[in-house]
Amino acid sequence: METTEIVNIFSTFGFPTAMVIVMGFALWKMYRSNEEKNRKTLEESIKIRDQYISYIQMSNVEITGTAKENATALKENAAALKENAVALNRFVMILERLEKQLKIDS
Repeated sequence: METTEIVNIFSTFGFPTAMVIVMGFALWKMYRSNEEKNRKTLEESIKIRDQYISYIQMSNVEITGTAKENATALKENAAALKENAVALNRFVMILERLEKQLKIDS
């Protein structure tokens, strides 16, 4: 609204009515401005949210892969520990036989 239009409103209507019209127009302009800012903020927020979701999904894939690798490694370690236990049991049996043959008292 240009200055001449505002002056015409005041000259056409009385002061109170003109003030209501001008204030209404000002409020409408403020509303439109805020609406545009809110729309832009919402769009930016959605973009950022989508970026976070993508990051979290990638992290989840990486963590899942790492967990699978760890599970495989744990199985291998458990198998190796079992083999070590068997080998130690054999060694104990051999030492006991040797002890008997040498007639060593504990």
